[in-house]
Amino acid sequence: MTMQRRDVARRLIGAGVTAALLGAVIAAPVGAAKPTTSGPTISNVVFDGNCGVTMTYSAKGGKLGEVDLYAQTLGYTSPTDTVLGYDIWAGSTSQPATMVNGSATVAFQLAPGGRLKQFTYYGWLYGKAVGTYKPGTLTPYYTFRSTCVMPDFQYTVKFHDGYTEGAAGFIAADQQRVKFGQLIAEPAAPTRNDYVFTGWLAYDYGWLGPNPTVAWDFSTDTMRDYDPLVLVAQWDPVCPSLPCGTGG
Repeated sequence: MTMQRRDVARRLIGAGVTAALLGAVIAAPVGAAKPTTSGPTISNVVFDGNCGVTMTYSAKGGKLGEVDLYAQTLGYTSPTDTVLGYDIWAGSTSQPATMVNGSATVAFQLAPGGRLKQFTYYGWLYGKAVGTYKPGTLTPYYTFRSTCVMPDFQYTVKFHDGYTEGAAGFIAADQQRVKFGQLIAEPAAPTRNDYVFTGWLAYDYGWLGPNPTVAWDFSTDTMRDYDPLVLVAQWDPVCPSLPCGTGG
């Protein structure tokens, strides 16, 4: 997506929404890291087969801490793309850690999807102020990679008229719920005074990295790993150089 198109998309449909953390079928993790230094650690990383993960944070000298987990998605341009991009849909979150005898076990529910994601996690104890870590209690940074696919999860597909600013431009009657990998039903072509409808472009909330925005082909393109996916109407003026009326 060019910067101009990205700006237009943000103006029309907004900059972001809250990520949904939902259960999913998970592939075996790859490269779960081991501690690289002595001291505070995270261990006992266990996956439950439904895209849930638990882990134990261990550190001395505190009562309350936090374990953070953030996600990056691979495969923006193709299934073999190894470029990491930040993805707010992948399950970035944090969990409080109440320490008992120097350790606490926390649980995360990774978001559904279909793309390979890299998750980074670490833990730390609070100092005197909540949200400020206590020196010497930050663990090493650990990573694992996994693909979470929830076959029965229905993603939201929204259609925007492409010229009305903000949420008012969404065409409520066309909104759909579609499972990952399935075709999206093509709605009736919208109309606009003095303009010819030329098709739909796919936009996604959040930062997309290098993935370009392309025209959507309803006969071949299937539901992506985004929720919601927003298809924006594209228009050409009937008379690009002469007044044709009031416009739409």
